Amino acid sequence: MIDLSATARDLVQTEEHFETIDPILDLSERSMLAIGAEHHLRDINIERWRWDQPEILMSWLPFRRETHIGKNIRVLVKVEQANAFRVYFESNAWYDERRGPGMLIRYWAHFPAGDIPVDGAQEAAQDEQRWINKYIQDAYGHVADAKEVTLDQSIIIWSDGSTESIGAVMSIPPVDPEQ
Repeated sequence: MIDLSATARDLVQTEEHFETIDPILDLSERSMLAIGAEHHLRDINIERWRWDQPEILMSWLPFRRETHIGKNIRVLVKVEQANAFRVYFESNAWYDERRGPGMLIRYWAHFPAGDIPVDGAQEAAQDEQRWINKYIQDAYGHVADAKEVTLDQSIIIWSDGSTESIGAVMSIPPVDPEQ
């Protein structure tokens, strides 16, 4: 998983480099929305944090699916040096199953799609734009409707907020786009 922990130094660097990070998030958002339109995704939600955590997250529900499998793509920008950044790409899928009062089983899977370095240029260079689009497409490909997705992690979430790892696996069959 992408390391989301941030130190005070990281937050100051993020604020100092807003002018460089923001166009990377803009480009990522455009690529995510294009995937949503192309694949007829529904209930698209974009969350974006610029100051405390420079990331963008798109979540959705599939267009044709009996079960409500939640899915997302996350892009995170980390400051590595004064004018050097690393952009991380991942996708996730999850399903919550109620099992009686006070018990929920969450199945999920995490799919790292890659990362790229980005220099401190004001706008991402053409080559970097191509790589950002490619990795967002790759992240989507891990959780696309036309592909079987195996949710290989699971926990029980009790009504008091406590959790228990159970190691159950759930496979989600592919969806025929013609149905």
